[in-house]
Amino acid sequence: MATFQLIASLAIFHQPIAGFLLGDSSQARPPWRTDASVTWLNTPETLRVRAFVDNISNAPNLRGINTGNHNSFYRTTGSLLYPLYAGLDVSWSFGG
Repeated sequence: MATFQLIASLAIFHQPIAGFLLGDSSQARPPWRTDASVTWLNTPETLRVRAFVDNISNAPNLRGINTGNHNSFYRTTGSLLYPLYAGLDVSWSFGG
């Protein structure tokens, strides 16, 4: 009988300022980002398969928010996170 491990994770991030930096705050989506993944390991833990989905809600979110200084006229800047992204990671361990 084969045995294995199954590991699930869910990560939820909240950035309260992000929705207001993207334009009209009444039209902005909630500034939440949700990532999920499921990992399968075989018994000797030599094979690992991970399926993941990042930014499930496909909401625009910012990171690296900077309020600037007098040289940039205190302009608020930030980098947009990538949109919905899904994938599969497969790894194999050789030896001990």
